[in-house]
Amino acid sequence: MTDQDRSSAALSLIRTAQRYELPIDASELLTTFHRAGDWLAPVPELAALFLETRGSLASSFDFLSRIPGAEDRLFPGYARFESSLDERVRTERQILRGPLEREKMRELETERREGERILAESRDPDRLTDTGYDIRIEVEAARLTNDELAAVKLALKTKRLPVTPDDLLARQDPSRSLSERFSSGFSGIPLDDYYQRSFATAGFDVGILELARFLVANRRSFREIADAGLIDDLAVKDLLDRCGGDPGKARALYVFTRIDRHAWESPKEKPTLFFNIRELYAKACMPEDRRFDPHRLLGEAGLADRESREILLDFGRDFFEGIYRHYAVRFCPHLLRLADSAGKARPKAILIPNGPSAILGVAARDDRGMAASISGALWKHGVGLSQAHLFSAMNHGLALDFFHLAPPRRNGDERPGYGDLAALVEAAIEGRLHRSDEDEAALPDVARGVTLTEWRHGLYRLRGESGGEVGALIYLLCCKASRRLRADVHGVTSQADRRGARASVFLRLPGTLDLSDARVIVEEWG
Repeated sequence: MTDQDRSSAALSLIRTAQRYELPIDASELLTTFHRAGDWLAPVPELAALFLETRGSLASSFDFLSRIPGAEDRLFPGYARFESSLDERVRTERQILRGPLEREKMRELETERREGERILAESRDPDRLTDTGYDIRIEVEAARLTNDELAAVKLALKTKRLPVTPDDLLARQDPSRSLSERFSSGFSGIPLDDYYQRSFATAGFDVGILELARFLVANRRSFREIADAGLIDDLAVKDLLDRCGGDPGKARALYVFTRIDRHAWESPKEKPTLFFNIRELYAKACMPEDRRFDPHRLLGEAGLADRESREILLDFGRDFFEGIYRHYAVRFCPHLLRLADSAGKARPKAILIPNGPSAILGVAARDDRGMAASISGALWKHGVGLSQAHLFSAMNHGLALDFFHLAPPRRNGDERPGYGDLAALVEAAIEGRLHRSDEDEAALPDVARGVTLTEWRHGLYRLRGESGGEVGALIYLLCCKASRRLRADVHGVTSQADRRGARASVFLRLPGTLDLSDARVIVEEWG
């Protein structure tokens, strides 16, 4: 019997056990799989394992992991990967890389099963698959074709094995730790060659191998685009260009990204980042004829009266093409009161749950310095801020703003909460607090390398860095932007890591101030 014949028999047995969810008898380790690390080969039955729709592929790899060298025979470089220590292993000291990879596979299987259940039980499944509605990872996983699902599984299994251009850059960067420089590329085979060379005899369709290669090559795409700035049309175009305009590729990449990060830098740990990733995916996959359809959205939300629609429509395309539109119904009654010139409605702040943290939604009369008042109130009360998006209904003089908060500090009974933050913010807006001469004079000296550039036509980016807390940096930039530049703030983004904090404030300059004069003013800030 040849090695190929033995491999076919061994992998067929694993597939049968997987399909019927039966354990493989331990005696098979001494017979069918005896010393499989010396002879197991990637035969067509390997692809059949990945394409099997029943059972758990993760459980099959649990079994193979008990045989020294077996997985390395199927996936070149896997043995080095499995024994390596990346940042997470060194930090948490709870799980090694091999078991973690199988945990991701198991998470994908769980999400897909749940998505299939949701679609099967839904009275209107088309609504769940319409990206005009909120995105659910379970449903997106269930929408993958069998080939796309196999490619996602193969990419999860092999993500760290091919040598990518990023791996080469990391190895040449002496500022990184050794674990960062050598945490990937374990096969030594370049990415463009890895899948064709390693799985030429494994029975995978060419399309599956190409999609797996694409996923690994673009594993950071969602994060790179989401971190670059606001999720606007050009950001969406960037994603679609990387996906070749193929919605199936975009969906596979989204599912792969979510599953790959489900436990490390996950949506629970970085809710703002994954809010942006979800919004980017939703905008990219929304059909062109539904990309801007506010009447439909408002009608289905029950906002049928003319005045409500006029106010919300005044917030424009940017609002209705993003995920924030789902919160419109919560604020519409208060916006109506604010629009009443005879009334005396106060600003309204609402905390909207967002994973372990919250989004602070604010409805108020439009005011250039409101970003400074809110970011100042948050910083002075010890609440972290990671990003904000500010929308204006110019014809009605109203603002609807959303501030993404860091997870709250815990009190003595271990229950997290933000206390009376909403009331504090409302008072700060109404009293125009945190933006006076005294407030500016008392600003923390945290900014360095402050720059002002044109980010998009007519939209400018004020950017600064800090070795300290990002909330203080955001407050400084917002306060000075409103006081010194008389600018209208449209959005805030930030990142923080071991090297420090960086924040960007996106703004529009008044017509009386050109960019060169504004830069002269900004140069004094740090």
